[in-house]
Amino acid sequence: MTENKKILLPHNSDPPIKCYRIHAYVLNILGIKYPEFYEYLISNYLNLNNRGWNHPKEYLDFNIDNNFKNPKKLFWNNSWFDIIQVPDINKKIYSNLEIKEKIIEHLNKGYYILHYANEACLSHTMHYNSNPFYNLIMIYGYDKLSDSFLALDYDYRRHFGTSKITSKEYLSSLTSMYFSNYLNFIKAKNDLKFQFDYKRSIKLIECYINSKNAYPEYEEYKINIFGYESVERSLCVMSETRLNIISIRAIMEHKDIMLKYFNYMFENHYIDNEDIIKKYYDINQKMHIIFMKILKKGILN
Repeated sequence: MTENKKILLPHNSDPPIKCYRIHAYVLNILGIKYPEFYEYLISNYLNLNNRGWNHPKEYLDFNIDNNFKNPKKLFWNNSWFDIIQVPDINKKIYSNLEIKEKIIEHLNKGYYILHYANEACLSHTMHYNSNPFYNLIMIYGYDKLSDSFLALDYDYRRHFGTSKITSKEYLSSLTSMYFSNYLNFIKAKNDLKFQFDYKRSIKLIECYINSKNAYPEYEEYKINIFGYESVERSLCVMSETRLNIISIRAIMEHKDIMLKYFNYMFENHYIDNEDIIKKYYDINQKMHIIFMKILKKGILN
Protein backbone atom coordinates (compact mmCIF):
# COMPACT_ATOMS: atom_id res chain seq x y z
CA MET A 1 0.00 0.00 0.00
CA THR A 2 1.76 3.17 -1.21
CA GLU A 3 0.44 6.32 0.35
CA ASN A 4 1.86 8.70 -2.26
CA LYS A 5 0.59 7.15 -5.50
CA LYS A 6 -1.88 4.33 -4.92
CA ILE A 7 -3.78 2.81 -2.02
CA LEU A 8 -4.88 -0.73 -2.74
CA LEU A 9 -6.55 -2.94 -0.14
CA PRO A 10 -6.74 -6.70 -0.77
CA HIS A 11 -9.81 -7.61 -2.82
CA ASN A 12 -11.43 -10.48 -4.68
CA SER A 13 -13.34 -9.56 -7.83
CA ASP A 14 -14.91 -13.01 -8.15
CA PRO A 15 -16.24 -14.12 -4.75
CA PRO A 16 -18.47 -17.22 -4.71
CA ILE A 17 -21.59 -15.20 -3.80
CA LYS A 18 -22.40 -11.90 -5.44
CA CYS A 19 -26.11 -12.01 -6.33
CA TYR A 20 -26.51 -9.36 -3.63
CA ARG A 21 -23.49 -7.12 -3.35
CA ILE A 22 -23.34 -7.16 0.43
CA HIS A 23 -22.32 -10.84 0.39
CA ALA A 24 -19.55 -10.15 -2.10
CA TYR A 25 -18.34 -7.32 0.14
CA VAL A 26 -18.45 -9.41 3.33
CA LEU A 27 -16.49 -12.13 1.53
CA ASN A 28 -13.87 -9.56 0.54
CA ILE A 29 -13.52 -8.04 3.99
CA LEU A 30 -13.53 -11.38 5.86
CA GLY A 31 -12.56 -14.01 3.32
CA ILE A 32 -9.20 -12.50 2.44
CA LYS A 33 -8.09 -11.96 6.04
CA TYR A 34 -9.57 -15.28 7.22
CA PRO A 35 -9.38 -17.95 4.46
CA GLU A 36 -11.14 -20.38 6.83
CA PHE A 37 -14.23 -18.17 6.52
CA TYR A 38 -14.98 -20.07 3.30
CA GLU A 39 -15.39 -23.29 5.29
CA TYR A 40 -17.86 -21.45 7.52
CA LEU A 41 -19.56 -20.11 4.40
CA ILE A 42 -20.31 -23.45 2.77
CA SER A 43 -21.97 -24.75 5.94
CA ASN A 44 -24.14 -21.64 6.43
CA TYR A 45 -25.32 -20.50 2.98
CA LEU A 46 -27.15 -23.69 2.05
CA ASN A 47 -30.72 -22.50 1.93
CA LEU A 48 -32.57 -20.20 -0.38
CA ASN A 49 -35.36 -18.10 1.07
CA ASN A 50 -37.86 -15.65 -0.29
CA ARG A 51 -38.91 -12.63 1.73
CA GLY A 52 -42.65 -13.23 1.90
CA TRP A 53 -45.27 -13.21 -0.83
CA ASN A 54 -45.06 -9.44 -1.27
CA HIS A 55 -41.34 -9.51 -2.10
CA PRO A 56 -40.77 -11.87 -5.06
CA LYS A 57 -37.00 -12.16 -4.95
CA GLU A 58 -34.74 -15.06 -4.10
CA TYR A 59 -32.14 -14.52 -1.38
CA LEU A 60 -29.10 -16.60 -0.56
CA ASP A 61 -28.39 -15.19 2.90
CA PHE A 62 -29.63 -17.72 5.42
CA ASN A 63 -27.13 -16.62 8.04
CA ILE A 64 -28.26 -15.99 11.60
CA ASP A 65 -24.89 -14.79 12.90
CA ASN A 66 -24.40 -11.47 11.13
CA ASN A 67 -27.29 -10.91 8.79
CA PHE A 68 -27.06 -7.63 6.89
CA LYS A 69 -29.82 -5.16 7.73
CA ASN A 70 -29.17 -1.90 5.84
CA PRO A 71 -26.33 0.59 5.24
CA LYS A 72 -27.45 2.69 8.21
CA LYS A 73 -27.72 -0.05 10.86
CA LEU A 74 -25.56 -2.53 8.96
CA PHE A 75 -25.91 -5.87 10.81
CA TRP A 76 -28.48 -7.36 13.13
CA ASN A 77 -25.75 -8.59 15.43
CA ASN A 78 -22.30 -7.40 14.43
CA SER A 79 -19.42 -9.28 16.00
CA TRP A 80 -17.12 -9.49 13.00
CA PHE A 81 -16.28 -5.90 12.02
CA ASP A 82 -14.74 -2.71 13.33
CA ILE A 83 -16.93 0.08 11.97
CA ILE A 84 -16.76 3.87 11.91
CA GLN A 85 -19.82 5.67 10.54
CA VAL A 86 -20.13 9.18 9.15
CA PRO A 87 -23.81 10.11 8.59
CA ASP A 88 -25.41 12.75 6.36
CA ILE A 89 -22.55 13.08 3.89
CA ASN A 90 -25.04 14.36 1.32
CA LYS A 91 -26.41 17.15 3.56
CA LYS A 92 -23.65 19.67 2.75
CA ILE A 93 -22.16 19.33 6.23
CA TYR A 94 -18.86 18.39 4.60
CA SER A 95 -17.31 19.73 1.41
CA ASN A 96 -16.42 17.27 -1.35
CA LEU A 97 -12.75 17.79 -0.53
CA GLU A 98 -13.37 16.92 3.14
CA ILE A 99 -15.25 13.77 2.15
CA LYS A 100 -12.49 12.75 -0.24
CA GLU A 101 -9.74 13.32 2.34
CA LYS A 102 -11.70 11.38 4.98
CA ILE A 103 -12.07 8.40 2.65
CA ILE A 104 -8.38 8.41 1.69
CA GLU A 105 -7.40 8.72 5.36
CA HIS A 106 -9.37 5.61 6.30
CA LEU A 107 -8.19 3.64 3.25
CA ASN A 108 -4.66 4.28 4.51
CA LYS A 109 -5.73 2.81 7.87
CA GLY A 110 -6.98 -0.38 6.20
CA TYR A 111 -10.70 0.37 6.16
CA TYR A 112 -12.94 -0.52 3.23
CA ILE A 113 -15.71 1.99 2.51
CA LEU A 114 -19.29 0.79 2.15
CA HIS A 115 -22.19 3.10 1.24
CA TYR A 116 -24.96 3.88 -1.21
CA ALA A 117 -24.13 5.52 -4.54
CA ASN A 118 -26.35 7.08 -7.18
CA GLU A 119 -25.51 5.02 -10.28
CA ALA A 120 -27.01 7.68 -12.54
CA CYS A 121 -23.75 9.58 -11.88
CA LEU A 122 -21.44 6.65 -12.67
CA SER A 123 -20.53 6.22 -16.33
CA HIS A 124 -19.53 2.55 -16.03
CA THR A 125 -23.00 1.44 -14.83
CA MET A 126 -26.14 0.54 -16.77
CA HIS A 127 -28.04 3.38 -15.05
CA TYR A 128 -25.73 6.22 -16.12
CA ASN A 129 -27.57 9.42 -17.12
CA SER A 130 -30.91 7.82 -16.23
CA ASN A 131 -33.23 8.50 -13.32
CA PRO A 132 -31.57 8.26 -9.89
CA PHE A 133 -30.78 4.66 -9.02
CA TYR A 134 -29.25 3.83 -5.64
CA ASN A 135 -27.07 0.83 -4.95
CA LEU A 136 -24.45 -0.37 -2.51
CA ILE A 137 -20.83 0.05 -3.50
CA MET A 138 -17.54 -0.82 -1.84
CA ILE A 139 -14.35 1.21 -2.25
CA TYR A 140 -11.06 -0.64 -1.80
CA GLY A 141 -8.51 1.82 -3.15
CA TYR A 142 -7.48 5.19 -4.56
CA ASP A 143 -5.19 6.08 -7.46
CA LYS A 144 -3.64 9.51 -6.97
CA LEU A 145 -2.17 9.77 -10.48
CA SER A 146 -5.60 9.53 -12.13
CA ASP A 147 -7.48 10.93 -9.13
CA SER A 148 -9.77 7.89 -9.19
CA PHE A 149 -11.35 5.61 -6.62
CA LEU A 150 -11.30 1.82 -7.04
CA ALA A 151 -14.57 -0.01 -6.44
CA LEU A 152 -16.20 -3.42 -6.55
CA ASP A 153 -19.62 -3.32 -8.20
CA TYR A 154 -21.62 -4.23 -11.31
CA ASP A 155 -20.88 -2.57 -14.66
CA TYR A 156 -23.21 -1.85 -17.60
CA ARG A 157 -22.83 -5.46 -18.80
CA ARG A 158 -24.11 -6.73 -15.41
CA HIS A 159 -20.62 -8.07 -14.71
CA PHE A 160 -19.35 -7.90 -11.14
CA GLY A 161 -15.75 -6.80 -10.77
CA THR A 162 -13.36 -3.91 -10.30
CA SER A 163 -14.22 -0.40 -11.50
CA LYS A 164 -12.13 2.75 -11.68
CA ILE A 165 -14.24 5.83 -10.94
CA THR A 166 -13.03 9.39 -11.34
CA SER A 167 -13.10 11.40 -8.15
CA LYS A 168 -15.60 13.84 -9.66
CA GLU A 169 -18.08 11.10 -10.64
CA TYR A 170 -17.62 9.26 -7.37
CA LEU A 171 -18.22 12.26 -5.10
CA SER A 172 -21.24 13.24 -7.18
CA SER A 173 -22.70 9.74 -6.72
CA LEU A 174 -22.24 10.07 -2.95
CA THR A 175 -23.87 13.45 -2.48
CA SER A 176 -26.78 13.33 -4.97
CA MET A 177 -29.11 11.39 -2.68
CA TYR A 178 -32.57 12.31 -1.41
CA PHE A 179 -32.11 10.31 1.84
CA SER A 180 -29.35 10.41 4.43
CA ASN A 181 -26.27 8.67 3.09
CA TYR A 182 -23.79 7.02 5.45
CA LEU A 183 -20.10 6.44 4.92
CA ASN A 184 -19.25 3.15 6.60
CA PHE A 185 -15.55 2.55 7.19
CA ILE A 186 -15.30 -1.17 7.85
CA LYS A 187 -12.62 -3.80 8.43
CA ALA A 188 -12.51 -7.26 9.98
CA LYS A 189 -11.83 -7.57 13.68
CA ASN A 190 -8.67 -9.34 14.79
CA ASP A 191 -8.57 -12.86 16.23
CA LEU A 192 -11.85 -14.12 14.78
CA LYS A 193 -12.43 -17.86 14.53
CA PHE A 194 -14.36 -19.61 11.76
CA GLN A 195 -14.93 -23.27 11.04
CA PHE A 196 -17.12 -25.69 9.15
CA ASP A 197 -20.37 -26.24 11.07
CA TYR A 198 -21.60 -29.73 10.26
CA LYS A 199 -24.68 -29.69 12.52
CA ARG A 200 -25.93 -26.39 11.14
CA SER A 201 -25.33 -27.52 7.57
CA ILE A 202 -27.55 -30.59 8.04
CA LYS A 203 -30.23 -28.41 9.61
CA LEU A 204 -30.14 -26.02 6.65
CA ILE A 205 -30.24 -28.77 4.04
CA GLU A 206 -33.29 -30.28 5.75
CA CYS A 207 -34.80 -26.81 5.77
CA TYR A 208 -34.16 -26.48 2.02
CA ILE A 209 -35.49 -29.92 1.06
CA ASN A 210 -38.58 -29.73 3.30
CA SER A 211 -39.27 -26.01 2.64
CA LYS A 212 -39.38 -25.49 6.37
CA ASN A 213 -37.92 -22.71 8.53
CA ALA A 214 -34.89 -24.08 10.37
CA TYR A 215 -35.02 -21.22 12.88
CA PRO A 216 -38.69 -20.45 13.68
CA GLU A 217 -37.61 -18.42 16.71
CA TYR A 218 -35.59 -16.02 14.57
CA GLU A 219 -37.73 -12.95 13.90
CA GLU A 220 -36.10 -12.00 10.59
CA TYR A 221 -37.24 -15.23 8.89
CA LYS A 222 -40.77 -15.66 10.24
CA ILE A 223 -42.51 -14.45 7.08
CA ASN A 224 -40.09 -16.08 4.64
CA ILE A 225 -40.69 -18.95 2.23
CA PHE A 226 -37.94 -21.57 2.08
CA GLY A 227 -36.22 -24.15 -0.06
CA TYR A 228 -37.91 -25.77 -3.04
CA GLU A 229 -41.15 -23.93 -2.31
CA SER A 230 -39.20 -20.67 -2.51
CA VAL A 231 -37.65 -21.56 -5.89
CA GLU A 232 -41.02 -22.68 -7.30
CA ARG A 233 -42.62 -19.47 -6.10
CA SER A 234 -39.88 -17.37 -7.75
CA LEU A 235 -40.22 -19.20 -11.06
CA CYS A 236 -44.00 -18.83 -10.90
CA VAL A 237 -43.74 -15.08 -10.33
CA MET A 238 -41.20 -14.68 -13.14
CA SER A 239 -43.42 -16.61 -15.56
CA GLU A 240 -46.21 -14.11 -14.90
CA THR A 241 -44.06 -10.95 -14.91
CA ARG A 242 -40.51 -11.09 -16.25
CA LEU A 243 -37.21 -12.81 -15.58
CA ASN A 244 -35.35 -11.48 -12.56
CA ILE A 245 -31.59 -11.75 -13.10
CA ILE A 246 -30.89 -11.38 -9.37
CA SER A 247 -33.20 -14.28 -8.47
CA ILE A 248 -31.74 -16.50 -11.20
CA ARG A 249 -28.19 -15.63 -10.11
CA ALA A 250 -29.10 -16.44 -6.47
CA ILE A 251 -30.44 -19.85 -7.51
CA MET A 252 -27.28 -20.52 -9.57
CA GLU A 253 -24.95 -19.46 -6.76
CA HIS A 254 -26.85 -21.73 -4.39
CA LYS A 255 -25.95 -24.63 -6.69
CA ASP A 256 -22.30 -23.49 -6.61
CA ILE A 257 -22.25 -23.44 -2.80
CA MET A 258 -23.98 -26.82 -2.60
CA LEU A 259 -21.36 -28.33 -4.93
CA LYS A 260 -18.56 -26.90 -2.77
CA TYR A 261 -20.35 -28.32 0.27
CA PHE A 262 -20.59 -31.85 -1.15
CA ASN A 263 -16.94 -31.74 -2.23
CA TYR A 264 -15.91 -30.64 1.26
CA MET A 265 -18.04 -33.36 2.87
CA PHE A 266 -16.45 -36.02 0.65
CA GLU A 267 -12.86 -34.78 1.01
CA ASN A 268 -13.23 -34.64 4.81
CA HIS A 269 -14.88 -38.08 5.05
CA TYR A 270 -18.32 -36.97 6.21
CA ILE A 271 -19.73 -38.91 3.23
CA ASP A 272 -18.22 -41.68 1.09
CA ASN A 273 -20.55 -41.64 -1.92
CA GLU A 274 -18.83 -39.80 -4.76
CA ASP A 275 -21.85 -40.30 -7.04
CA ILE A 276 -23.61 -37.49 -5.16
CA ILE A 277 -20.91 -35.07 -6.31
CA LYS A 278 -21.06 -36.25 -9.92
CA LYS A 279 -24.84 -35.94 -10.05
CA TYR A 280 -24.83 -32.52 -8.43
CA TYR A 281 -22.05 -31.38 -10.76
CA ASP A 282 -24.37 -32.08 -13.71
CA ILE A 283 -27.15 -30.06 -12.04
CA ASN A 284 -24.73 -27.22 -11.39
CA GLN A 285 -23.51 -27.12 -15.00
CA LYS A 286 -27.06 -27.06 -16.37
CA MET A 287 -27.90 -24.15 -14.08
CA HIS A 288 -24.88 -22.19 -15.37
CA ILE A 289 -25.95 -22.79 -18.97
CA ILE A 290 -29.48 -21.57 -18.17
CA PHE A 291 -28.13 -18.47 -16.43
CA MET A 292 -25.77 -17.53 -19.28
CA LYS A 293 -28.54 -17.91 -21.86
CA ILE A 294 -30.86 -15.71 -19.79
CA LEU A 295 -28.10 -13.13 -19.23
CA LYS A 296 -27.26 -13.06 -22.95
CA LYS A 297 -30.91 -12.60 -23.86
CA GLY A 298 -31.25 -9.78 -21.31
CA ILE A 299 -28.20 -7.94 -22.68
CA LEU A 300 -29.33 -8.32 -26.31
CA ASN A 301 -32.80 -7.04 -25.45
